[in-house]
Amino acid sequence: MTRTARLTATAALGAAVLTAGALTVGGIVAQAGDDTVQPGQIVTALDRARTGGDALPASLVLSELGNGGVLATSSRLLATDAGRSFWAAQDAQGDICLIVALGDTGHTIASACNRPHVVKENGLLVGFQGFHGVDSDEAVAYLLPDAAILDDVSAPWRVLSDNVVVAASADVKGHGSSLSTTDHDSIALVP
Repeated sequence: MTRTARLTATAALGAAVLTAGALTVGGIVAQAGDDTVQPGQIVTALDRARTGGDALPASLVLSELGNGGVLATSSRLLATDAGRSFWAAQDAQGDICLIVALGDTGHTIASACNRPHVVKENGLLVGFQGFHGVDSDEAVAYLLPDAAILDDVSAPWRVLSDNVVVAASADVKGHGSSLSTTDHDSIALVP
């Protein structure tokens, strides 16, 4: 049986809880900043027409994710990779969330949420670990703003979509990298 643990994290501190089934990071942050930035301005997929593939797994308790719960109709599927699925969504407070299902019919979920202006400046990191028999799959993923220049992505990071990059946790330890943005800023990819 897979169990999922959820841990609130701040933007400055990432924290995680490892359970028998998953590592889940959830970021709920109340911090000052530019709250006039709308989620769809940062990740335009959030404003596109919704399709059947955009639905989150029915097993998710949306009220337990994000700040005040994730809005079911806000989710947009951004990428799939090796049985994992990656969605962007919005919570009740207008935060942008990255939700990752690890391929076991929606029971093992990792998620993180933050204010749109924070995602614009830093991206959104989530770490996860799913177990497949005796093997484990530890990885990290970033939800990137549309402004990220993906030509800058280098190993061990892999581009899954215009907004998602992933890497195996073991491969990124001690190896920081950064991406330029069209806003002439940069985003540090630091697990």
